[in-house]
Amino acid sequence: MKLILRSALAAAVSLAAVACSSPAAPVAASAPPSATGYPVTVSSCGRDFSYAKAPTRVVLGFPGTLDTLTALGVQDSVHGYVLGSLGKLPAGAPAGIVQVSPDYTPSRESMLGAQPDLFLGNDEGQVTGEGKVSYDDLTGIGSGVYIMGGYCAKTPAGRTLATIEDDVTNLGHIFGVDERARELNQEIETRVARARASLTGKQLRVAYVQSYNGKLYANSGYPAATIIEALGQVNEFDDLKQSWAEISREDALRRKPDVLIVNVSDGKPEAAVAEISKTLAGTKAVESGHLLTVDAADFEAGGVSVIRQLEDVAGQLAKL
Repeated sequence: MKLILRSALAAAVSLAAVACSSPAAPVAASAPPSATGYPVTVSSCGRDFSYAKAPTRVVLGFPGTLDTLTALGVQDSVHGYVLGSLGKLPAGAPAGIVQVSPDYTPSRESMLGAQPDLFLGNDEGQVTGEGKVSYDDLTGIGSGVYIMGGYCAKTPAGRTLATIEDDVTNLGHIFGVDERARELNQEIETRVARARASLTGKQLRVAYVQSYNGKLYANSGYPAATIIEALGQVNEFDDLKQSWAEISREDALRRKPDVLIVNVSDGKPEAAVAEISKTLAGTKAVESGHLLTVDAADFEAGGVSVIRQLEDVAGQLAKL
């Protein structure tokens, strides 16, 4: 099974449990889900799930994923979320959303107690059992499962903008808001095009990195590759086989990125930059001071949160 290492934010929990312009806040669509067109079947990680109606009791695999449902106008369908100890709900979240579990891979008891009709996970490792909740547990209570970003155990996550647009399309289908999903995808394409144009043809070698517990990690796949490639930049870690992997200092030092993007999971960007600068002292990016910071929570949330990070990265790159 694919190692659960979406970011060090996820790693902190999963390893213990399992071994441009400033972006605007998402705007909720005013149209309610349509009751027509059901039942619908939507695939996720090679499994088909059927929905007789729009879900009304959703549990999120990461609280920030609410942003995408808000952009689709279905945020009131959310009952709860997991990983409450490290993640937090976005500002303006509907009242009454509860923490179902503080664990990245929630227990069977907590999930069955929540009685979701959809678990919107951000990694298939959250539902593979091994003493925690499983697909069988959820389908047994009539819950669908959808994994954001195609972050599945047996297949690599997509690397292009289509990965995000597919999520929007599939969620639009599940919730009966297909027209709003089409509009949102158009908005995403417009935002990405604007962010790319703001770089006026600039092309740099970019590497996403993060330090955690004295170890160095690189992100080469979704969503780092999505952001780097959509902005017309070069992904320094494109050759890595894993989307998120521990790398040696020696491997990092032999590379020549123009820019290091530091994933920050604890809200302390200055400390994160200082640690990476020390670890990778002497590299081109460190010596030129080209260290940017981004919020690791946007990685975990997926969907429109990745577009927010893309705009943030474009704004920082444009200043170099």
